[in-house]
Amino acid sequence: MADKRKSKLIHAELKCGMHVKCLWLGNDAFAKLFESWDFDSDEGKFKGLAEFDSTFSYTFDFDELKDEKDLIGIDVEEGLKDAEIVSYDIEDINWQPTKKTYIRLAIVDVVIPNKEDIEITSVIATDNFGNTHETCVDFFVCLEDEDGEEIS
Repeated sequence: MADKRKSKLIHAELKCGMHVKCLWLGNDAFAKLFESWDFDSDEGKFKGLAEFDSTFSYTFDFDELKDEKDLIGIDVEEGLKDAEIVSYDIEDINWQPTKKTYIRLAIVDVVIPNKEDIEITSVIATDNFGNTHETCVDFFVCLEDEDGEEIS
């Protein structure tokens, strides 16, 4: 069996000066998901793949490259002069499936010395795609002194 290899996103500079992103599939869970995708679905376990797919221009299969240094010299833009990769940066893909979830929020150990009448009315969270979501907060406040004793 082949060694486990994570899928990667390649930020490549071409000889012509253009910059492109490429996907290099590993043999991880993301690669299996991507390979099973029909390039249309954007629901369930495939949510977000269409948007992600639009961010890169070329895909390398697992066995197309043995090592990342094999990227140098590969032409990734057919028909474009001087489209060979001359340099690159690589990042692992840490795909987190998204689904609608509800989070119970507990605010713990917020220390605001000598402040009274502080009210937290909402929480803003940012998801993996940079979208922000705001919600109201229901919680209780337990005031403690420095020794951890409850103050009424």
